[in-house]
Amino acid sequence: MARGVEDAARREGLTVFLCNDDRDTEKERAYIKALLSKGVDGIILLKPRLEHGELLEVRKREHRWY
Repeated sequence: MARGVEDAARREGLTVFLCNDDRDTEKERAYIKALLSKGVDGIILLKPRLEHGELLEVRKREHRWY
């Protein structure tokens, strides 16, 4: 799956950063905060651990989420 995402991103001139949260909510939260602080164009989460409301708050920052 990661390879497919990377291939599609490269076709669009984008770079992919892969983060593994080890099923740790605090680590997931830290990665999201770090990525947003770098001004990423979007974040793809697979099986997010954060509460739905917290994810909606992050989404309001006008980033593309998939």
